[in-house]
Amino acid sequence: MGLESALQKKYDRLLAYIGSYEKIVLAYSGGVDSTLLLKVIAQVLPAENIIAVIAESPTFPQEESIGARAICEGWGVPYAVITTEEMNDANFVNNPEDRCYFCKRELFNKILQYAYNKGITYIFEGSNAEDIHDHRPGLRALRELGIKSPLLECGLSKDEIRALSREFGVPTAAKPSLACLSSRIPYGTQITEKVLKMVHDAEKIIRLFGVTQCRVRHYGDCARIEVEPKDIGTLTRHEIRTQICEALKKIGYKYITLDLEGYRSGSMNLVLTTNDKEERDEKA
Repeated sequence: MGLESALQKKYDRLLAYIGSYEKIVLAYSGGVDSTLLLKVIAQVLPAENIIAVIAESPTFPQEESIGARAICEGWGVPYAVITTEEMNDANFVNNPEDRCYFCKRELFNKILQYAYNKGITYIFEGSNAEDIHDHRPGLRALRELGIKSPLLECGLSKDEIRALSREFGVPTAAKPSLACLSSRIPYGTQITEKVLKMVHDAEKIIRLFGVTQCRVRHYGDCARIEVEPKDIGTLTRHEIRTQICEALKKIGYKYITLDLEGYRSGSMNLVLTTNDKEERDEKA
């Protein structure tokens, strides 16, 4: 392989890490991180010792689940599909600042039960080394439940994961980052299936115009659109702007705005204060 020395060392560490386990259940979303992890696991362990678990929920686009299944089938990796029920948990639906903690508890408790029934002890998931620098209360749930995060523990960043994905011909190498649809809703605003569908449908419409990275932040009847700075000019073209406004109004939005700063991961966390962050870090 033509990997740089530092990345080669991390990759070797990842191989050794995975090789120290006999059987693994992987929480698999079909995203950049978990797909690279699935690829490496499949290189190290025989297929009969791997199960990828794909979770379905109103908080996650259905097309992502379909894509994840297709990758597993193409690589000959056994997989299972489970349904999570975070929408039945008031702690999640009420959308507090640690919303992700309750979502991850629900997801991984379900996966742990599945793994237990299969006689498998260890659960892997795809967090990377950069995730510890953002507001990620879900990481606390992972630690509490004993979930393993090989990419994070081996120090692999998102760019390094993409580099390895390109090296191995992984189809998600250039895939845009994806987050739970509930991340588009301001803290304190109740999460409903109606709102999640509005966000999903709005983003799907915007992507029809060649935009790959898109977030529609939901503020009641107002949509705040984030796209990469290079795509802002596309959306401001008269004919495209008009079509988007008409389509999003049909969905239920009355006001459609375009964020001139462009897409940035975790922008909904800007409302959190420094004191909030220090308190969260202590809990984490």
